[in-house]
Amino acid sequence: MPSPRILPLPAAAAELEVRPDTLRFWIRRGAPCVRQGGRGPGKGALVDPDRVRAWRDRGADNAPLVRLDEVGVARGLAATYRACSGLGITQRQAAMVLALAFEEIVRGVTGHPPAELPEETRWLIAIALGSRDVKP
Repeated sequence: MPSPRILPLPAAAAELEVRPDTLRFWIRRGAPCVRQGGRGPGKGALVDPDRVRAWRDRGADNAPLVRLDEVGVARGLAATYRACSGLGITQRQAAMVLALAFEEIVRGVTGHPPAELPEETRWLIAIALGSRDVKP
């Protein structure tokens, strides 16, 4: 596998033949970014144009660029929920935080939200929404 070419956002945009604002828009929509930009000199975003091309080329196939064991993550979060007693928050609050954490983990690793939710995550969402049909 070739090593990544990491470029400042303006140079990456030029290589991709788009305006820097377009590349910023893509990053906000989930395009991979090596480092998010900040304010001030030397704190600009860093981008691997090849990864952005791969992200753009995947089109509608919804395939992640990175393989993630989403079921494993969901099971870990469900186990964490069970361990949350005594933290001073309600079960519904704990379940909501963990269900949101699942989406953020998947989005952070793959660059897009989960295509479907594992049973454990649906279980956490049901608890967070106060469903009476929640199975332990």
